[in-house]
Amino acid sequence: MRPRSKSFGTIYKLLNNIKSYMSSHIFVKLKRLASTDVRRD
Repeated sequence: MRPRSKSFGTIYKLLNNIKSYMSSHIFVKLKRLASTDVRRD
């Protein structure tokens, strides 16, 4: 599927960037939480 307008394509790209950023951010947070849990033991 092709975006009908330039603006739509830009918004789509932006959303994808935000999605990947959020997922990576959450992943890092979870990693940190896991490491702190390990340290507690």
